[in-house]
Amino acid sequence: MSRHIYTLKKPASWHREMWREALPLGNGLTGVLIPGSIAEEKICFNRHDLWEGGSNRPIPDITETFQAMRASIDRGDYQAANQDNLKRALREKGYETKCDSPHPLGWLHTDFTPSDLFKSYRRGVNMRTGEAFVEFDVDDCHYRRTAFVSRDCDVTVMRMTADRYFTTAYRFELYNQRDFCTVTEDGIHCRSKDGYTEVSIRFAGDFTAAVSENTLSVTGRDYVVYIRCASHGSECSLDGIVDKTYAELFTAHTVLHTSLYDAVSIELASDESHDATNEQMLDDAYDGEASSALLERLWRFGRYLFISAAARTVIQYRYTVCGTVPTICHGASTWLTKMWR
Repeated sequence: MSRHIYTLKKPASWHREMWREALPLGNGLTGVLIPGSIAEEKICFNRHDLWEGGSNRPIPDITETFQAMRASIDRGDYQAANQDNLKRALREKGYETKCDSPHPLGWLHTDFTPSDLFKSYRRGVNMRTGEAFVEFDVDDCHYRRTAFVSRDCDVTVMRMTADRYFTTAYRFELYNQRDFCTVTEDGIHCRSKDGYTEVSIRFAGDFTAAVSENTLSVTGRDYVVYIRCASHGSECSLDGIVDKTYAELFTAHTVLHTSLYDAVSIELASDESHDATNEQMLDDAYDGEASSALLERLWRFGRYLFISAAARTVIQYRYTVCGTVPTICHGASTWLTKMWR
């Protein structure tokens, strides 16, 4: 196993907060969290510019407060020049602010009915390529899902494969009340009532499809799902994208992602020590101390999260660094402490 790949032996299982243990993907503009469930998957999608609940009124004139603070500093009375004076002066003039809170664009629901219990489960992320995978066996049939969020064309691409034909039902749920959702045998298109969020989903490969209300049931053994999320009027068309194969899109993506990831590297342990899953590394740490391989994996994971939430597009700072919320904004404090528990 490569030192750039982290693996887990079980799906996300945090009750009502599956995103905390989901596999993170992102390109700074679009973020995706994949729990890795077997029967009912709920994949979270987010965009960098989706925020709500904040207020930012014009700042009142508090020149006299600054002048008084400067005078206090000149006298050497630094306590009197405390920044609390600024907060007090703003409150006295009725100035209040409230920070925006990020919210997701929506969720892709996939329903698959296995014929038996699953086994040989693995999920993980190749941090060097930005590709997630979920694989398991059911009734002597091997199933594998892979996905990445392209840095080249800002489209989420998923590949669904199995040893034999299987059926999965797809449905998309927008965070905001949707104005319309069109489901055809070619795919799914949803747009929110306010027009700020939109998603287009198309399929290509060896499959057949059937429509049932707002759900598209797809039967196949090797096909690709193309998902483009849009916000505030950004491009949502998949024209020209669905004509490309998974491999073509993945190659274009890795040229950009891998060059960022390889810019800095450390090696604290041998290649063989990275064969262990996250759970195994943590069990060993609980019995003794954190291994060099675990420390290296944590470092690589933190770097991967930052890259996945950083966009090359020139946009506002908070969106650039915290673009794929909750990948980074919650990730910095949650993933490194919760994901590796």
